[in-house]
Formats: sequence, C-alpha cells, structure tokens
Amino acid sequence: MVFAHPASLDRVRDAIDAMTGAEIHAVSDVGKLVVTVEAPTSQAIVAQLMCLHQLEGVISATLVYQHNENAAAMYEEIDDVSHAS
Repeated sequence: MVFAHPASLDRVRDAIDAMTGAEIHAVSDVGKLVVTVEAPTSQAIVAQLMCLHQLEGVISATLVYQHNENAAAMYEEIDDVSHAS
C-alpha cells in the first residue's frame, strides 16, 4: 500500500509506473495506491519499498504481504484439487 498526497498522485503514479517490477492495481482519489512489486530476492523487495518511501509526494509505503519462492518452483506441477471428486 502506498499513500500519496492527492496533489502529487499523478507524479507518484508516473514514478511507480517507471519502476521495474512495480505494478499499480488500484488507485483512489484520496491518494491510496495498491502496488505489487516483483524482484529476484527479498532484499530487492526491501530496496523497492525504500524507493517507494522516498518518492516525492509519498506519505507512506507499507508492505502488506511478501511471498518468496525459488525459480525452480515455477516449474513444479501443482495438483488441481478444485476438480477432485
């Protein structure tokens, strides 16, 4: 979650859009943004969060959820239990 001054919202959105691995999913007129960040390591996620904090016009940037797994996990087969009898 990123909270920006409403007057700076367009500038903050542009800055986040320019960040590699960052994606804005929702924005409110009062300056709240839902942002996801993908990076190769948890340290890189922390660095991205610090960059979000330091953007001009940002009041706060809060990590709500973090998930890590190694690249090999992308190739593991997952059983689809939603169709199990």
